[in-house]
Amino acid sequence: EPYLERLSFRLWRTIVTHEKLYANLLSLAYYLQKPFRENDSLKSLPYPFSRWTRDRDFPAVSETPFRKRWEKMKRGGGEGGAR
Repeated sequence: EPYLERLSFRLWRTIVTHEKLYANLLSLAYYLQKPFRENDSLKSLPYPFSRWTRDRDFPAVSETPFRKRWEKMKRGGGEGGAR
C-alpha cells in the first residue's frame, strides 16, 4: 500500500502542476461523469468510488472550470463583476 499511495501522490502532483494537463483531464471528467450525474452531484459511482457514494454524494465537475470563471470575473465580465 505505501507504494500505491506514493504513486497516487506523484500522479496527483504531476496533474496539478501542469495546467494544460489538468484542464484537459477536467474536460474529460466532465464528459465521463454524464451517465452518473444528477443535478450538480454524482449519486452513485462505479468502483473504486462506489464506497464513497454509498453514503454521500460526490460533487460533479462543472462544465466551466473555476479557473475560467475566475479569469472572466477578473476581467469584469463574470458573476459579481470586477471590484
